[in-house]
Amino acid sequence: MKGAGQGRGLFFTALLSVVFASILVSHLSLREFRAEIEPELSKKAQTVGESVRTYLEKVLGYGLDLASLRGMQEYLDGIAEANPEITHIALSDPDGRMLFSTTGYSALDSSDRPDKAQAFEVKLPLLGGNSRVGTIYVGQDQRYADRQMEAIRLDIITVVAIGALIAFELLVFWTATAFVGPQRAISAAAVQARDGELRQRLSLEEKGAFRGIAESINTSLDRLAEAYGRLAQRIESIGATADNGVRTAFSSLQTRYRLSSTPVGTITHHKPIEAIRWPFFLVIFADSLSVSFFPFFVESVYTPIAGISREVLVSVPISVFMLVWAIALPFAGAWSDRIGRKRSFLIGASITALGLLMTAAAEGLMSLLAWRSLTALGYAIVFITAQGYVTDNTTQENRTRGMAGFVAGFFGGMLCGAAIGGILAERLGFRTTFIVSAVLGLLAAMFVLRFMEERHSGGTGRKMRFADFRLLFHNGRFISVALLAAIPSKLALTGFIYYAVLMYLQNIGTSQGDIGRAMVAYGAAIVLLSPFAARLVDRARSRGKFVVAGSFLASAGMLIPYLYGNLPGAVASIALLGIGHAVAVPAQLALATEVSRQEVERIGSGAVMGIFRLVERAGNVVGPLLAGALMALYSFEGAVIGMAAINFGAAIAFAFMLFLFRGAPDKSREVAA
Repeated sequence: MKGAGQGRGLFFTALLSVVFASILVSHLSLREFRAEIEPELSKKAQTVGESVRTYLEKVLGYGLDLASLRGMQEYLDGIAEANPEITHIALSDPDGRMLFSTTGYSALDSSDRPDKAQAFEVKLPLLGGNSRVGTIYVGQDQRYADRQMEAIRLDIITVVAIGALIAFELLVFWTATAFVGPQRAISAAAVQARDGELRQRLSLEEKGAFRGIAESINTSLDRLAEAYGRLAQRIESIGATADNGVRTAFSSLQTRYRLSSTPVGTITHHKPIEAIRWPFFLVIFADSLSVSFFPFFVESVYTPIAGISREVLVSVPISVFMLVWAIALPFAGAWSDRIGRKRSFLIGASITALGLLMTAAAEGLMSLLAWRSLTALGYAIVFITAQGYVTDNTTQENRTRGMAGFVAGFFGGMLCGAAIGGILAERLGFRTTFIVSAVLGLLAAMFVLRFMEERHSGGTGRKMRFADFRLLFHNGRFISVALLAAIPSKLALTGFIYYAVLMYLQNIGTSQGDIGRAMVAYGAAIVLLSPFAARLVDRARSRGKFVVAGSFLASAGMLIPYLYGNLPGAVASIALLGIGHAVAVPAQLALATEVSRQEVERIGSGAVMGIFRLVERAGNVVGPLLAGALMALYSFEGAVIGMAAINFGAAIAFAFMLFLFRGAPDKSREVAA
């Protein structure tokens, strides 16, 4: 216990050191950046004014009159749009009468003029020939530097927070592979020695301190074995003349301890289940980098198709990804069982990396669909392999903890990817971010190649059959949970969050970095509240109430953008939807098996949960298509109301079904029998 406490202390000390160093470096970098950027920004108005003057004086050199120039409004607006720190550009004649200005700036001396505390103005004379023909006025927003620094500060805070989560995952992996496994082997040797087993030796695969400890233990056991061998030879040489007391003591020694003059067997350690968590986290992180901008990337590569709205076309790649993922899961699971977890993870991570790399090079909707389908195939292989690895290397006693680590790795990767992806896309572009994703996928494969053991499940599991689907689909309670609870939840996730909200935030002018940070709200709610909600669900007598309550919360969250059309409203909506799913989803899983007890006895819990997972992913597939169609027909506000109404109606119907089925036998099972 003392060693475990010291290990945890070392772990958190290393984590805090990483966080503190990141904060310190970020603060110093930000201060240096501000010192350099402010003088440059102060020169911008002068530079823009001189550029306009050079252009106009060249035009006026052809003998044209300043007041008769055409297209000046568009010209000035274009310059102001390309330079967001410029508040206005205006031209006046020599008498001070305004001739042209940027849109929304009507008079040089009117109330439209920016507050001097917020902006300053540069005046440049405009010459035509040898005389002055006018004046150029360029205003610069003094607050622009502050806004830029605030955006960078938010990015740095996001990077530090996500960096802490990534450091946590990496430290979990490092401590598990470098310390936990060898420590378990040494503990096993100590337990065997206590129980009298002294014939085995520790494996010397490790390097560093643990190898030295193993060598010391093996040396001690070798000396003990040599002493035992000499004693056995002496007893044998004495033969019948040996004293009865000596014989009795030697016999007692043989009874109490299992000794041999030569080693018998080796104590090895298997990599703990945490060995899969880091590479799994990396793959989820890699694919999630595009979550906050993927619809916008689709818009940049697709070609309009007659008869199909833009909103529906943009949603198609998301739905295709979800469809391929759902279809591939059961087949990938059986294939992973057959060829082994290490090989299947390597292949899955490599396919995912290839799909992400080719997505970066996609030109047109069809090629994008092909590469996203390939990515989904690799993603499915990695997902089911990681889940199978946890199952293979845990028992009934520690499987819940193992699956909790699996879920934490999944949502942690999604949360980090969504947050960092928006920042990368804003500064590097969409395609470069996909290339970074591909590199991370390959890095995950390298970690698996180095640290993961090839261990087959060794099971002879029963294969899923069509009759299993028919059996479950005759269970009215199971159908109610799947159709009225699980599918609407996934529909809201992929349709509302992954598509509709992203398009809405872009339309109101939200930056990619802010969109990425907004997406974090869902993952944070799931990660923070799901464990607490799961404990409440386990203690509850009626799990259906949690499903209904969570569904109502999610429906209410989907209406917030309709009531408050801004970034804070969208963040609140995403967060409340996450809270609702944190409450409802654990209860859905528990309820699905609870209402299918007879089916579990006949076909097994694995088959029941596999079918449930496959059915609920119909919501993943339909969600983006439904959101796109509603947005095309009724705009974003209509889509929000429509999707909230679907979720709310499903929740009411599910509550009614709970009341209907309460205490009544499910007659539909007689049909299945």
